[in-house]
Amino acid sequence: MTRALIASIGLSSILSLPIHACAQSPPLSHLAIPQLIEGDRNQVTLVNSLSPHLSNLPAELAQGGVPDGVLPLDTIEILDITVLRDEIIARLESFPSIARAEVGCGTSETPATEKETLTCIRAFVSNKGVTFENLLAFRSAITQVYIDNGYITSGAFLPSPQSLGNRLVIIQVVEGVVEQIDVSGLRRLREGYVRDRLVKGTAAPLNFERLQKALQLLEQDPLIDRLDAELISGTGTGSNILRLQIEEEDAFEAGVRVSNEQPPSLGSIEGRVFATHANLLGFGDRLGAQYSLTEGLDNFSITYRFPWNSRDGTVSFGYFSDDSSIVEADFEQFDITSDSQTFSLAVIQPLVKTPTREVVLGLTLDVRESQTFLFGEPFSFTLGPNDGESNVTVLRFSQDWVQRYRNQVVALRSQFSVGLDIFDATINETGTDGRFLLGSVNFSGY
Repeated sequence: MTRALIASIGLSSILSLPIHACAQSPPLSHLAIPQLIEGDRNQVTLVNSLSPHLSNLPAELAQGGVPDGVLPLDTIEILDITVLRDEIIARLESFPSIARAEVGCGTSETPATEKETLTCIRAFVSNKGVTFENLLAFRSAITQVYIDNGYITSGAFLPSPQSLGNRLVIIQVVEGVVEQIDVSGLRRLREGYVRDRLVKGTAAPLNFERLQKALQLLEQDPLIDRLDAELISGTGTGSNILRLQIEEEDAFEAGVRVSNEQPPSLGSIEGRVFATHANLLGFGDRLGAQYSLTEGLDNFSITYRFPWNSRDGTVSFGYFSDDSSIVEADFEQFDITSDSQTFSLAVIQPLVKTPTREVVLGLTLDVRESQTFLFGEPFSFTLGPNDGESNVTVLRFSQDWVQRYRNQVVALRSQFSVGLDIFDATINETGTDGRFLLGSVNFSGY
């Protein structure tokens, strides 16, 4: 019987979808798996079902080809297992007709190859013996172990023909794989960007929960507005094709903003224009620029960021320029001004990234040059800068942890900053200079 699985998964939570084991596993052609994943900014939904693509297995050993009753067997070899070896051994040893099971095949006369040692399980028959019905139960139990652990397109069968003359029978395992990813609907975003972010989720053998998480993370990508994913049968035994229909988010954004957030000393009314393209060259690179102006502040910035690996690691460059002057009536007559510019290089790398948790490390190098003026002449308002000129080179190491719950998000950020004596940084024996150590920790929840 085919089972339909329907679930709704918010972006702040993961819902586990177990496939419950039966007393006896159903035939391979009737093992139900989720088929279609539809998503938008708020949810991912699993609908419908699809049988694993194991229907074109080679002919299975039939009862008519073996003797009735207890079979003349000492050993059962299960071939081509790359995962769940301990779980399969434990399941086989739960049968009274199996004395013990171990990893590795071969004999002293025919030693096992390295691959056979790692991908083969040998089960030894107990003095109770085994019947053909026992062999079918072993095969079904192995398949169920795969299904229970999310490998829903993997299974086992009894290949035919095979002789029992050497008191040995083979159970063959087929582990599911994604042979192809078909992507449609892209406008500017490159297919490679999508495929690279599914490498882990589609790794062999195919695991549905792992694929589901990879699709959820892809759906959360700010470049993607909607994602529909369909898993269908491939061309070979245990193979699958993943079809993706993607709607891209608008990558270009520009606007004008007026606010009164600046301090009165610089002129509280601020006008700002900005423009950002989040996918400039098609591989997720982002270019942004903005210009803001108040009565006493002239600010310009431009940044460029690009991904350097498929795990959302990014490298960014930035330039920031500020020209400011004090415009309050009590100080305006002193013509107090300052000019500064900052060059920034940052590398960000998530270490853990799931739909509910993120752990991110960042390393940033800022080189800042600034100078202050009084009555139009260079002037130092604090002890340390020479003629108001101060150069600082700062290396910042940041750590971010975010945990998303169903109704809450908790975030923790720490940052350590070190002032370095490089790039002509201001160094003084007295007063402030460019050498310092600063640490901060911030916690928030909402």
